[in-house]
Amino acid sequence: MVNSVGVYENVECMIKRSVDKDNPTLLKSLPKNREKLDEAFQEVFIDFKAFKKDMGETDLNAKYDNGSYMHEYNDQWFNVLRENYYGLVEASDIELESMAKSNLQKSDENKISTEQDTNIKSKQDGRLVEQLIKQIECFESSTNASLEKISSEVVLMTDGAENPSKIDAFKRDLIKIEEKLDLRFCDMFNQLICLLSDAEVKEKESVKANFINTVRAKIDSVQMMLNKKIRDVSHVSAPSSASSVSERKSDQVFLKKLDPPDFKGDIVDYTDFVRKWKAQVGKAGLSQEGELDRLRDRIPVQASKALYGETTMEGAWKVLDRLYGDKDHVTNKLKSRLKNI
Repeated sequence: MVNSVGVYENVECMIKRSVDKDNPTLLKSLPKNREKLDEAFQEVFIDFKAFKKDMGETDLNAKYDNGSYMHEYNDQWFNVLRENYYGLVEASDIELESMAKSNLQKSDENKISTEQDTNIKSKQDGRLVEQLIKQIECFESSTNASLEKISSEVVLMTDGAENPSKIDAFKRDLIKIEEKLDLRFCDMFNQLICLLSDAEVKEKESVKANFINTVRAKIDSVQMMLNKKIRDVSHVSAPSSASSVSERKSDQVFLKKLDPPDFKGDIVDYTDFVRKWKAQVGKAGLSQEGELDRLRDRIPVQASKALYGETTMEGAWKVLDRLYGDKDHVTNKLKSRLKNI
């Protein structure tokens, strides 16, 4: 969302210069900038919706004791941005209409205005459709890769010989995949369907149903294999007190390694998140792809989208450092919190 907000603010500045009543500039580029403004706002709208869903409405609008918001991007911030956007749309429409009247006869004005509005809406819808299709394809690819990895690891296990805690860890991974399928995947598809024709909707609904059924069938298959791999502890003789304590401690450490740290998007927590991740997950010996998958699941949606196309952890950390690693910003935020205390 940081990237989309930055693009929007840049276009917003150019539009304001074009509609300045005292000293208007950049008038020739106003039509193109108006299109860019609409596209940029749609980007911000989609990213903020995903960010709000990821944070939860309560956390998103949380405040300090002095009444200031904890998070820069909250409902009040978006409402102000949206009203400013509507104001710029109205002002730019007036300016565009004035420019059209100076170059065209009055009889052609309504036709041109209608064509411009149609083209703008068509371009906006087309870009949104392209973006949503790419996100859906990326989700499908990531889901299939995760299931394939889990399945291949389970196949190599010995029947009736695996630690129950290890089996539970794999089952939790399967549950997370199914939750993402029900929430994120269906949400993206619902957004896409709203932009398609009736004929396209039927086709996409069929594709959606086929993918969901296929993934759930794979999950059920892996679940059945896992049930065969688990060791029956009821037939194992009770260990001595010392060995029992040792085994429980070992299980606890194992479970902690399977529970990576979370990052909610607060830049103050970013450095600590990186340290914990490298200490707990970085030393677990996962493949680059496996660690990247887990990292995407533990960071905000907008940050996960920024990692699209990354194949190494080194590249992923560089992207996240650019988004959340600004030391001056962290320092100012900490100073503000100290003042509030």
